[in-house]
Amino acid sequence: MAHVSTSRAVLITMVAGMGMALCGPAVPMASAQPTQSVQTMSPDQLVRDYVHFVLIARPDLASSVATEILRRNIAGAEFVDLVEESTEDLERFQAAVIAHGRMEGGRETSEALWALYNQGKLDRSRNADQIAEAIQMLLGDARARLLARERLVAAGEYAMTQMVEVLVSRTNDRLRAEVARLMVDMGQQAVMPLCTLLPGAEPVVQEQVADLLGLIGYRTAIPYLYDTSARTQVAAVRQACSRALERLGRSPGGANVANEYLILAERFYDEQREVTSFPGEQTQLLWSFSPETGLRSTGINTAVYHEAVAMGLAERALQLDQANASATSMWVAANLSREIDTPQGYRNPAYAANRRGADFYAISAGTNISMRVLLRAIDDRDTPLSLRAIASAAKTAGPAALAGSVELGQIGDGQRRPLVEALTYPNRRVRYESALAFGIAQPRQTFPGVERVVPTLAAAVRDPGAQYAVVVSPDSERYNSIRRILEAQGFQVLPSVQRIGDAQSEINAVPGIDVIVVNLTSDTTREQIDEIRRNDRLAATPVVALVSGEGYTTLGRIYERDTSTAIRPLGSGEGEIRNTIAGLVERTSGGPFSSQEAQAYRDRALDVMLNLAISGNAVLSVSDASETLIASLESSNPIIRLRVAEILSYVNNERVQIALADMAMNANLSEGERVEILGRVAASAKRFGNRLESRQVTRLVALARSTQASEQEASAASALLGALDAQSQGVVPLILGN
Repeated sequence: MAHVSTSRAVLITMVAGMGMALCGPAVPMASAQPTQSVQTMSPDQLVRDYVHFVLIARPDLASSVATEILRRNIAGAEFVDLVEESTEDLERFQAAVIAHGRMEGGRETSEALWALYNQGKLDRSRNADQIAEAIQMLLGDARARLLARERLVAAGEYAMTQMVEVLVSRTNDRLRAEVARLMVDMGQQAVMPLCTLLPGAEPVVQEQVADLLGLIGYRTAIPYLYDTSARTQVAAVRQACSRALERLGRSPGGANVANEYLILAERFYDEQREVTSFPGEQTQLLWSFSPETGLRSTGINTAVYHEAVAMGLAERALQLDQANASATSMWVAANLSREIDTPQGYRNPAYAANRRGADFYAISAGTNISMRVLLRAIDDRDTPLSLRAIASAAKTAGPAALAGSVELGQIGDGQRRPLVEALTYPNRRVRYESALAFGIAQPRQTFPGVERVVPTLAAAVRDPGAQYAVVVSPDSERYNSIRRILEAQGFQVLPSVQRIGDAQSEINAVPGIDVIVVNLTSDTTREQIDEIRRNDRLAATPVVALVSGEGYTTLGRIYERDTSTAIRPLGSGEGEIRNTIAGLVERTSGGPFSSQEAQAYRDRALDVMLNLAISGNAVLSVSDASETLIASLESSNPIIRLRVAEILSYVNNERVQIALADMAMNANLSEGERVEILGRVAASAKRFGNRLESRQVTRLVALARSTQASEQEASAASALLGALDAQSQGVVPLILGN
């Protein structure tokens, strides 16, 4: 073991030579470049030294060694072999990794090392040759069978293709029996492969598979059992399906098979743990079966796995009942979600590259289906899906359909108005899009919630791109630190609060909250997140929670499937917090408004409001937003001021005409803009008569008489005086004055 001592001495001497005394504080070195001495160490030396430096509480040296291990890009399975050969006690290595993660500067490298080790264990257990060997070991003595079962259970679904080949063969009854018993013990890992096999297998295999699914006891099998029972002509298969259904607590007959598939599709769409074979992994297995090729699995990115299965289940439901609107809406929602969740550049093996995009099917399905998808998105607080559903509905629906209610079919009951609900959805993009859809449609009959449409359009004109954040923290120093990070990202941060409820009045005063950062104890953090999700204005708002110690692990597990909540360690650096906020906001709400997007919303809202004003739409009256539009006259953009003034010229309101005239006389206006706005005031006067105050008429006369005013300004002022039809106040002073 002399070589181990020598390598330790090299590292200690190296660090000491860099000015780091051994008796001084530990300094993280995870990002340091390894020296030549470290580079020349053998892999087994590095593993032994890593454990040693953790045990002597030198996280800096341990991080340096771990960084070198990771730099070498050792294959996962090879690293597992290395650990097993280099350490006398495997638990010692595992304890070292855990301890290193709790030390200053050790979290990132220890997590990476542990991930490499676990991936290696998985890779080794899932190797096809290893699986084949383990299956044959089931015929060995008691010790061999025990070891084989451990390996195959560890391989899980990855072993099922070869195990099913044994199950359906007729060559070795003893091995078939061992494999069947093992499948029952594998539980969830055996369910989807067997469910996929069941409908198309030979009757004798169907009978055996049905019995196995009943013994395993997962409700995932229910629709497949009902479907197979209904389709088979073989009494023994039907009886096996009935036995299995009874074990699963269901009666054998009378089920609506299409709805049973839909119920399972809901579980997949919701990405429930019971239908996720490999939680936390990047890849899942998608199963298929045909008599020609047998049972086959295809690796698919976890981001789109659940959508792929949900679509397949919905397709089977539609084969059984083509009029099932719930099945159609499930398929459309899952397809849109697939497109939303697909990683950039990823080729989905479950969706052909030459197949049309998801929007094509969503639009073709019609308004009722789009509205059902929108309801699902609203209930799930799924902002990207909400936007896609609104876009589809806007292309197919007339005014009545947009405001109409949807009768929920087989899954759920009652009537709801999806697009009306979207007007109060806790995300501005969704609110803007729903209001724009209503405005473009120009409804002529009122509907519940109509009063929200025009004010929402006006809000899109005022300041659509502003971003707001809340920081919940009792520590003023911590609040200021987080606030600086948020402000650097363009957020306007509300005053510090210790509980989210303390900020309600400030939250109500802004268009929306784009992100919330919580920095509390773990118990209080969970209470606050629950309170946030109960708040109608915050239910879909991204939340970043910074917690310490065990709270990070505990809350991480609780919220691992919540895509709008991110749990991070209290000690996270500024860069990690910044990246977490940016990534979470991008994923859940489409990211911050760019200047181009904000301008696009403003332009669209102005166009719609002008059309509403010109048409004199009594249902969506622009006068409902007159105060917000008047405030928009203060915009620094002259084009916006002119467009708002044009809209206001159609509003029959004394306050509006007065505000327009005040704007026209603003000393900061250019000559051209003053002439334009005077024209808008004149248009208002022509439509609704003279609503101006005497002081304003006096100023108009002064402008018309002024020798300093240009010919265009004087003419515009005189035209307005004529439109006001105020002879004694208007033209007479001009005549006598000249």
